[in-house]
Amino acid sequence: MHSTDKVFTEGLDTQKKSRDLEELQNYLYNICPTQYEESYILDTKQVLAEIVQDRLYQEYYGDVKDCVATKATASGITDINSAAAAYNPALIPDYDELRTAVLK
Repeated sequence: MHSTDKVFTEGLDTQKKSRDLEELQNYLYNICPTQYEESYILDTKQVLAEIVQDRLYQEYYGDVKDCVATKATASGITDINSAAAAYNPALIPDYDELRTAVLK
C-alpha cells in the first residue's frame, strides 16, 4: 500500500485529517458484510498506522522514526535502519502513538 500521494501534506490540519481517516475506517467496516468482518484488514489500527506512515509529509519523519524506535526497543530490535527492519511488521508504529506524535 505504498503510494507517492501524501495525504498528510505540509501545513495540513493533521488532527482533522486523522479524524477523517478514522471515520472512513469506521464507515468501511460498518458497510462490510458480516461474513467478512473477522478477516477485514482495514479495521485494524496497524493498517491505519501503515496508511498514515506511508503518506506523511517529510516534516513528520522524525516523529515516525521516534515511534518506530520505541516499538523496536519494546520488541528487542536494535537496528531500525536495516533493510530487514524496514519490512518488519513488528515495527509499524502503534497508531495512537503515531497520531499523538504527529499532532504534538
